[in-house]
Amino acid sequence: MARAGARRHRALVAAGILVGVGGLATAGALAAWRASPPAAVAVSPAASATLRLGARAPLDFVLPRLGGGRPLRVRSLLAGHPAVVNVFASWCPACAAELGAFARAFRAADGRVRFLGVDTNDSTPGRALSLLRAAGARYPVVRDSASLAFARAYGVADLPVTFFLDARGRVVDEVLGREGTAGLERQVAALEHGRPTR
Repeated sequence: MARAGARRHRALVAAGILVGVGGLATAGALAAWRASPPAAVAVSPAASATLRLGARAPLDFVLPRLGGGRPLRVRSLLAGHPAVVNVFASWCPACAAELGAFARAFRAADGRVRFLGVDTNDSTPGRALSLLRAAGARYPVVRDSASLAFARAYGVADLPVTFFLDARGRVVDEVLGREGTAGLERQVAALEHGRPTR
């Protein structure tokens, strides 16, 4: 079982890397990912198959809020502000394990850094909402559409993934895998003061 999960993960990462080469690879990788989410999450060097450090992050999305309410215009929330964007799903154990750290970092930032959660490739959004509530996460969280438009635009091939954006909307860092409290606090403090996050 672990071997099958590792093979699936390697295949997804390899397929994700091909996203930058052509759109067909993106569709194939995401179709495979949607059909069978990985059993385990492993850390690899690149969090995105398409975005590079210094690239402008795609912000032109209008996505439904997890739990209902008016759809969120991502650009309206993030443009002009340093931001943390965490892409996750309820079936991902590492995603659930890091939500408390994001909740604490959001409270500590006190609006100086914007936070956005993106629940993607998730057939149980109610469980995702429960996990966020249990962690005390109060930042805006949206659902990626059925087409996984957000995940595709950000080149996400595995979860969790966190993107750190400066006030000009450029990707200044990206992390694939679970974020710990200390690392996240360091990243957020760097964003607040306009310093490099690495």
